[in-house]
Amino acid sequence: MLSVSLRQIRRAPGATPSRPFKTHLADGTRLEVPHEDLVALDPTGCDFIVYQPDGSHQIMDVRHVRRLEMMFTNGRRSRSKR
Repeated sequence: MLSVSLRQIRRAPGATPSRPFKTHLADGTRLEVPHEDLVALDPTGCDFIVYQPDGSHQIMDVRHVRRLEMMFTNGRRSRSKR
């Protein structure tokens, strides 16, 4: 299965209007990105870092991101990006 493109990952946090989204990883893990300020892509484009409001964070290899699920601001699902 192909992973999400680096371009899609770079564009998701900057969506207009800004919306939360979930990342779906190859191992089945889902990680919510509640706000664009809580996500970073390292300069090499290899790692995707998601910070949580409590200060914790997860570092993911971009190649393991399988899907981005855009959310409405009320938490409902929007269409998925593959």
